[in-house]
Formats: sequence, C-alpha cells, structure tokens
Amino acid sequence: MGRTLASLKGGKGCPEPSRPGEEELERLAVASMRRRRMLQEVEGVGEEQTMVGEALYQEQFLEGEIQQTLAPLPALEWCQWLNISACSPSVSASQTAQGVDVVLYNPLPWLVRAPVRVPVRAGRDQEPWTVTGPHALCMQSQLVPVSSATLELQRLLRDARALDPLRDEAAEQELVFQADLPPLGYAAVSVKRGGGPTEDRGCLWDGVGATHAASEARSVSIPLSKADGDEETLENDRVSLVFSKSTGLLTRAAVDGLERELSARLAWYNSSDGLESKRGRGQASGAYVFRPNGRFELPADGARVELELVRGPVVQEARQRFADWAHLTTRIYAHSAEVEVEWSVGPIPDEDGLGKEVVVEYSSNLDNGAEFWTDSNGHRMMRRVRDEFEPWTLDLTEQVARNYYPAAAAALIRDEAAELAVIVDRAQGASGQRPGALELMLHRRILRDDDRGVEEALNETACACTEPCPCVGLPARGFHRVLLQAPGPEAAKQRRLAQQRGLDAPLLFFAARSEKPAERDCRAWSALSKRQTPLPEGVHVLTLDGRADDRLLLRLVNVLEPPGQALAVDLGAWVEGARWARVRELSLTANRDLSAGEGGRLARGAFGGCNGDCADVDLKIELEPLQIRTFEMYPEAR
Repeated sequence: MGRTLASLKGGKGCPEPSRPGEEELERLAVASMRRRRMLQEVEGVGEEQTMVGEALYQEQFLEGEIQQTLAPLPALEWCQWLNISACSPSVSASQTAQGVDVVLYNPLPWLVRAPVRVPVRAGRDQEPWTVTGPHALCMQSQLVPVSSATLELQRLLRDARALDPLRDEAAEQELVFQADLPPLGYAAVSVKRGGGPTEDRGCLWDGVGATHAASEARSVSIPLSKADGDEETLENDRVSLVFSKSTGLLTRAAVDGLERELSARLAWYNSSDGLESKRGRGQASGAYVFRPNGRFELPADGARVELELVRGPVVQEARQRFADWAHLTTRIYAHSAEVEVEWSVGPIPDEDGLGKEVVVEYSSNLDNGAEFWTDSNGHRMMRRVRDEFEPWTLDLTEQVARNYYPAAAAALIRDEAAELAVIVDRAQGASGQRPGALELMLHRRILRDDDRGVEEALNETACACTEPCPCVGLPARGFHRVLLQAPGPEAAKQRRLAQQRGLDAPLLFFAARSEKPAERDCRAWSALSKRQTPLPEGVHVLTLDGRADDRLLLRLVNVLEPPGQALAVDLGAWVEGARWARVRELSLTANRDLSAGEGGRLARGAFGGCNGDCADVDLKIELEPLQIRTFEMYPEAR
C-alpha cells in the first residue's frame, strides 16, 4: 500500500526491507531465523501505516481535472489497537465538541462499501452524533456499547503495558456506520457530537439516511428472559440468523431466500505430550506439529452458552460467551449478505497442565459427504477428501491431523443446492472432520516443545516474557466472513471479491477535526479515471511501483476463478489525468520484454504496446481468470 500511494503521488516507493547478511544466515538456525523475520515484519507494519498516512496527507497525488487534498487537516494517526476499540485520537476527540475526522483509504481498484467502527467515549448523556461524509451527506450511524470481552482485553493489555493508561485510549462505545470508498482512493468522514434537528446539522441526507428520523441510533440490548418462545432472530433485508435461547447457539441461517441449518461453536484439542502411546512416543504437539489427544467442547459439561443480542439500524450483533477466555460475536450489517464472525480466544488457561489448541466449527446440514475445499496460496480452490490420499498409500494414524490443510484465504463445503464458505483474515488450519462441517484452528498454547528446532514450547504470553513469567497467555482476536450461497460461477465470484475485501481491507486514519470544516468539506478522491470504468470488479492491482526514472511497474491480476470471465482493462485511461509515452508488457518477474518477444516476434498473448505518443494507440488488454500480467509504463514529460 505504501508503494502504491507513493507512486501515485510521484514518489519512488519505499526502500527494500533489509535482509540478514550471509554470515548471519549461515550462523542462525532455521527456527531462529524464522522468529527474527517475524519480528521484523511486525515492526514493519507500523512503518507501512505511517507511510500510507504521510502519502494521504500530501498536497498532490496526480494532476487531474479535480484535485482535492487533505492539507488543511492536522496530522493523521493510525491506531494499532482498533480491533479492541482502543484509539487515542478518536477517544480523546469524542469527548469534546470538536469531533474527529476519519480518513479511509481503499487499496482496491473498485468501489467498496465498508463497515467502519470508530472507538468513542460518549458518557451517559443522550446527545446524538452526526457523521458527515463526502458531498456533505449525513450518514446513518449507530452507537454500540463495547462488549465485555473487549473490555477484558483492554484491561489485560493495560496490565501488560501494551496500552498506555496515560493516553486514555480505551473506548466504552463504538460509533458504527458504513462508508462508500472510491477505488484506489480515500474518503474523509467527519464525526462529531450534537447537531439537533436534521436541518441544523450542516449536511444533507443520503438515500439511506433519509428513511431514519435521526442520524444516530442507540443500540438496544434484548432481555432474552422476557421474550416469548425459544428463538431470537437477527435479520436485515438479505440475511436472517436464528439463535436458540435454551442453548445460546446459532441454529439456522437464511441468505437471499436460501435457508440451511447452521451453527458455530468453539472447542479445543488437548495437545499431545507424546507419552500416551508406544507408537510415536516422545513426539509432542508443538510449533511445527499438530498432534491432538482428545477433543473437548465449550462450554464444559454441555452448559448453556451465554448470549446477548444487540440491535440497531446499521449493525446487529449476537455476543456469545463460551468460557471466560473464549467468545464469538456474530454480526450482520445493513444491506449486506455477509455474516461477520469475530472470534476472541485467550488468555488460554494452563493451570491444569494441559496444552490447548482452540478451533471453531461451523456445522450445517449440507450434504457434502467427505469433500471440502481450501485455497492454494490464496488462489485456486483445491478439492480435499477426508481420509483420502490417492495416489499414495499412506499409513497415517493421526485421525484428526491427517485431514488438516492450510487455508490462507478461504475454506468451503458445498452440495448440489448450497455452498458454505468461510473467509479467513490470516492463514489458518482448516478441516472437514465430519459431513456438513468446517473446522478452523484459531489459537494454540502448548506447554511442551515438539523437538523440531525451536527449542521452546509454543507458550506465548501477553508481555512476551518466557518462563518463569508473571504474565497471562497471549490473547488472539480475528474475523471470519461467512457466505451462504447457491453454488455456481456467481457464488465463486462473490466469494473471491469478499476474500479480496478482507485481505485488502480499508485503512483508517484519524485526526482532530479541523477548525475550518468548510475548507475541508469531507472530500473523496480516487486515482482512477472518472471517464469510464477502467478496472472492473475482479481486477486487482498487485503491484504499482514507481521507479527511479519515473516509470511505473504495474502488475494486474484477475482474481476470479475459472470458469470465470475474462476482464478487459484499458491501460491508456486507468489513472485520472495520466498520459503515457511508452507502454510495454514484461514477464511476471519483470526481467523480460514480452512486447518485443524472442527475435523481435511478439510473445503469444502479449500486446505490442507503444513507444512514443500512446494517445492514439489501443492499449486495451484482457485478463483471463487468475491470470497475472505485468507492464512497464512511462508517463509523458510534464
């Protein structure tokens, strides 16, 4: 993202990350090198966000017909702990009449409607909030109380000194709204308290907000004990989720008229210590080995799952407590067919001396038999069959682990009438342990080393200390996006687009609201041309890197799977205001000119490009499903 924005504003991209030297590579063991690289990547996240924020703050991107900038705004800040509702700029500004500006950057080259959750501290007063988006439109919003699981995570991280108690970062509520973000661009949204009647708030109602009497609504928690019957339903105009009050579990889901039984529940595997059998004796579960010894459902002893429902016009939530350290929050946003499941696991207890490997299982009545699918490195979905390993004949004794596969992006099951897909936000182990079910590994805390090179147990703590350690185990939180659709090409397309929206989610930056809001006017800006739709839904910009001599390296991919359609792109008009002097196609690694080809002949499928004035040259290309094409583009001298 940093390279893309730097290239669009005329910069040269960020420098290549430093690598360990040769001597160090020889000296370090494989396990130690892996840990070092992981630390470098974690530290680099903050640098990347800082670079994106600085690029958004610059006065110029590309010279186009309309140029709008964020120059009047104060410095933009990125909040590291947004997923636990902790953000110093928004929390501090929410307690004043000044308010806060939220700048959302969309790294995808197509329009995205994204849910936005801004941590605030509203207090006990009933003063409404006003959310103003681009073109001075009022946006429907909802004030949602922070869950008890989130409050506990805030407290835990304060105790571990990850949060600075002096900065007052933790929020008690979240202001939730949905924003339409321009392709490869940003939208600036203003959030402030007060406003009175609609006509006095200094903004106009959009089509959605006009149906509501106020721009902000308080969430309503449902007292389940007073409701009739055993079921409670969360629903919008596309999705309906039915929960049982007697068990606290999800029981059914209906999406666009397609209804199936569906539940989600947490469980954990006991990590083997390698001593329970003669065969494989000494091989424990660990960082490199998954070797379970028994499965245990949560809550223990079949107790009822604690359930709390939150309702409102923007988002509806079902908050489930499976244990003090295990929670699920299931959400549906207005007009969306996706079901978002936020999982929170940890600190995993170890007082009983047992290692625990925590999973979530989505179970349904789909008749998929033994088949399930996982992605291959984020691209094509691969068919898996439980306990089938043809053409090899294998003697595998691990009943559970032998059916686990990596899921870098998604896993799914399907039958002739329905498809259930789960999109992950990080690489996880996935399996289909029984018909109609998908299982994903969420978090692990293991008390023994597997003797595979790390030389320590996978026993991470909240303050990163080692034994003896006064800190509790490391908590983890993430998201799944669950799709229930009729199988076919359209389902595959929607899954791939949802997968890309999750992998390249919008970035949020915050700044104290400008004292001169009229100068700022809640702008939106896109790098892509407004004259047409140059990058159709499904074409993603993998690489946009500015080089030393002002040339751009562009790498495009069609993320749709076969038998999806080929997508056309006009390279000559895809960036607003840009004119090209030379365009040529390169190999995937950008080290061979495909436009020239071998011996001057054009490579098969490559286009001839242009060298000179490209204005009158047809620069339209096509991308087949999952195809990646690389181009080098020289802008005209200005």
